[in-house]
Amino acid sequence: MKSRSRSCQGVDLRMFGLLLFILSTLFLGVSHVIPQETDLDFSEPLTIDACIEIAKRNAPSIKTAQFALKSAEANVLGAWANMFPSVNASVTGYRTTYGPQTVPKVDQTTGLVIGLEESESEAFSSYSSRIYYGISVFNKGNWSNLSRQQANQRASEFDVEITEQDLIYRVKEAYYGLLAYQRLLQVHEETVRSREENLRKIESMFEVGSASKADVLKQKVQVQNAKASLIQARNDVEYARANLAFTLGFHVNTPLQIVDVLDIEEPGVELEEGLDFALGNHPSLLRAEAQLNAAKAYVGYTQAAFWPSLGAGGSYSWGPGEKLSRIKEMFDKNYNWNLGLQLSFDIPDFSTIANIRYAKAERARSEEQLVETRGNISLAVKKAYLDLNAAKEIITAREEEVASAEEDLKFAEERYRVGAGTALELIDAQVNSTSAQSNHVQALYDYKLALAQLERAIGKEL
Repeated sequence: MKSRSRSCQGVDLRMFGLLLFILSTLFLGVSHVIPQETDLDFSEPLTIDACIEIAKRNAPSIKTAQFALKSAEANVLGAWANMFPSVNASVTGYRTTYGPQTVPKVDQTTGLVIGLEESESEAFSSYSSRIYYGISVFNKGNWSNLSRQQANQRASEFDVEITEQDLIYRVKEAYYGLLAYQRLLQVHEETVRSREENLRKIESMFEVGSASKADVLKQKVQVQNAKASLIQARNDVEYARANLAFTLGFHVNTPLQIVDVLDIEEPGVELEEGLDFALGNHPSLLRAEAQLNAAKAYVGYTQAAFWPSLGAGGSYSWGPGEKLSRIKEMFDKNYNWNLGLQLSFDIPDFSTIANIRYAKAERARSEEQLVETRGNISLAVKKAYLDLNAAKEIITAREEEVASAEEDLKFAEERYRVGAGTALELIDAQVNSTSAQSNHVQALYDYKLALAQLERAIGKEL
């Protein structure tokens, strides 16, 4: 006997509306974090605040953290979905065909088989429909998973803040670095101009016999050295400009101009106040706390295997029939319905024990990470304050060094002019003056960078 059958199964409609909500939320979220193209006038100098805002819009690290947050939010919705009702509707249809068959031919009078005959093919259809509704009344694993995903979402939110703070620090580092190199370029330009002027004076003195040929050659060497340093300083400025453009998300050849703010700013926050704020509000610490809460919830999730679960559900079906019943005919005949409760209890095995041990180990690790994070934050704040105070004192020392070097240079130039000094003394004074000015610029840069490090250590802009 041969038979052919075709079936059509229904589509699972479980939480179809919730799925649409999740997709729309993700779409709106993605469109929100994608930066819009803006036309910037690069002929105008950019402030540090403007550079930070530009970097926030363009930096891939910010986008990555924001997308990770969207994923965490979707996981929370998925955890809620496990506790929402589920609805399933199905329609099943069969078309069955029996081919011709050879069967015995029976004499109706005697009841004896008198031969064989072939039956005709047959075909028939059968349809049935079903609607199912179910809901989880109580499942400890679902609630623990929801708590875990919510904690992970909070950790992702703090990840976005941490990423923003790291980005702000990198922008300031690049911004102040460009300012420092521009200041150093001015120092080297002034050095070249000053040494060329001294060369002209020495050449004039040589012509009247007041200076030797060796003095002229030595000063020419100093001029060439100064020009070589000037070339390197220009190269440093262009590289620093490219680095800032790259940090902001622009092409490295973008002709950025920035406002010069390489000066001293007081933090306005004392050490103890900064420590208290950092230990209560730093996103790294809040993220560690959220991760610990997630680890605790995961322990509850693994231990849920020892808890019973309760569910409720019901179904209504009608059929089978030779034709597909219309909706209004679903209560006429060939129907059945049921309602019920289900109490289930899983038997834990060794895999469950292993999962619980793993979850407890992760919880212990998260607890230690929280302690370590708190200690690292305290140490970072302390070090940042020490570095800032040291940088401030160094600036004062460098300013005195610059003033002293300038006086020594004037004195050496005058001594050489009247024949009381040597060319070597003059060269030493020139080198010391350039070095003192460079050291002063470096001290200003170190102070601004120390202030940025303090802001990152505390967890807010000062």
